[in-house]
Amino acid sequence: MGFEHEGSKQRFLVVGDNHGDAESLKTVVEETAGEKFDFVIHTGDITDAYHRGVDTAADQLRSLEPLFETLAERGELVYIYGNRDSERGGDSHVTDRYELSPGTHLPSGDSVKVAGQRFTADPDAVTAGDVLVTHGQFPTPFYKFEGRAYFCGHTHRGWHRGRALNAAHLKNVRKGYLGAYFIVTVDDSSLDVECYGIDEPWKAVECPDHNWVGTQYQPAKFGCRLCKFGEAESLRDVAWAAYTLHVDDPGEEAIDATDLMTQALSLLDGSDQFEEQFRGYINALLEQPGPHDPLQPSDGHPTRLVPRSW
Repeated sequence: MGFEHEGSKQRFLVVGDNHGDAESLKTVVEETAGEKFDFVIHTGDITDAYHRGVDTAADQLRSLEPLFETLAERGELVYIYGNRDSERGGDSHVTDRYELSPGTHLPSGDSVKVAGQRFTADPDAVTAGDVLVTHGQFPTPFYKFEGRAYFCGHTHRGWHRGRALNAAHLKNVRKGYLGAYFIVTVDDSSLDVECYGIDEPWKAVECPDHNWVGTQYQPAKFGCRLCKFGEAESLRDVAWAAYTLHVDDPGEEAIDATDLMTQALSLLDGSDQFEEQFRGYINALLEQPGPHDPLQPSDGHPTRLVPRSW
């Protein structure tokens, strides 16, 4: 059992992707003064070793440590590292130079228990009551999660669906803009999500044309991302999740287009709106596989999507 107190509510402060920036995390500390949380979660990319090197990243970690110490006084701190916490190539990690002292580090692919709550970073190890924390967004648990809550980051896109939340970013250092943090109340049946922009208001976007993706979070001046940039990327994630759920050996087996559609509809709870959009996506892939085909191998072999009964 991942959580020892069934029926209880838990309050989470969820942040991620500050990429070594202290000011955005300081804003979170200041704006949550006087608040109490059961847990404070950081979804990774605490530093920017990827672009700046591990020595600079270690300095960033030292400068962030007092802020983490303050947050750890408000709730049990659980954190993971992301891809930016390693140098380009992955040979050196910020922790080769410095380790945070407050909180509990959840290693990649591992599990820990903190204050009666089991946290795991392994999507395949989730049991009822677990909280899954990963840096990257795994499509299958994001669309259909069987645990208590799933928190992730990396994409810089705030997004809530079911029991899963992508915590966007605190600061996109490369592009120079600030993001948001989240306060989440979790009980046995739902996640109640509040979003707070760092330097401007953020809002929840529930698009009538794309309600199957759930709730998007972004600056108040913007609308639905799928309406602006297209549906293909999100449909690709659903296609891969449906494929991995249907076959025994993902990456090797082919799947019939009809089977992919059936599995995807099961994943998305049978949305008519989604069915129309996903059907158009499959037709486009069957006509000409391209960069948004998750079943197109990188080795140049044909797509593993086949039209046997389509």
